[in-house]
Amino acid sequence: MTPEILFFSIIALYVSYIDLKYQVIPDAIMFPAITGLFAIMLFQRDDIMLMLLTVMSIFVLFSLPILIGLPFGGGDIRFAIFVALLLPIKGVVLFLMMSGVVHILLLALSREKILGFAPSMTISAIMVYFLHPQIWSLL
Repeated sequence: MTPEILFFSIIALYVSYIDLKYQVIPDAIMFPAITGLFAIMLFQRDDIMLMLLTVMSIFVLFSLPILIGLPFGGGDIRFAIFVALLLPIKGVVLFLMMSGVVHILLLALSREKILGFAPSMTISAIMVYFLHPQIWSLL
C-alpha cells in the first residue's frame, strides 16, 4: 500500500465514523489532513498544477449545494478537497458519479433519513483509487 492511500484511508475512515455518529466533519482533523496529503502528493505526482486545478474545481462544485440551500456542510467540501488531492482528474470524475450512487444505496440500507456524506465519499474514493483504470476502460 502506498503512503498516500494509507494516510488517506486512516483519516477517511475515522472521519466517516465521526460523520456517521455526529453528522460533523471536524476542521481540526481535515485541515491537517489536507496539508499532510498535499505534502505527500508533492512527492508522488508530477502534475501538481492539474491537481490544484482539480481541487479548485471540487471546491466550486461542492459549494453549489450550499449556495442553493441544500443540507451540505463545509466539512463535506473539505473532505472532497481531501479526495481531490488523492485521485487523478479521471478518478475525480468517477468519484463524483459514484459518491451519489453509494450515498443513495447507504440511505436505502440504513434506517436513518439523514446520513453524513463522508462514508459515501470514503467508499467511493477508495474504490476509485484502486479501480479507476478498469472502470474508466469500461466507459
